[in-house]
Amino acid sequence: MTMTAARPPTATPPAPMTSLRRTALAAGVLYLLTFVSIPILFLYGPVKEANFVLGPGSDTS
Repeated sequence: MTMTAARPPTATPPAPMTSLRRTALAAGVLYLLTFVSIPILFLYGPVKEANFVLGPGSDTS
């Protein structure tokens, strides 16, 4: 009885990116960007005011 080494499975090349998949990827990236940016813009609003930080100390407005 002879033992032979098992061959590792060969990796298959990735499928080419079709135009439909590219469109879906772009839509997903824009969705995630929108999902993340809306809360950030809401929190960024008060900081953009001209008198947000006038000096040292607490801001209890």
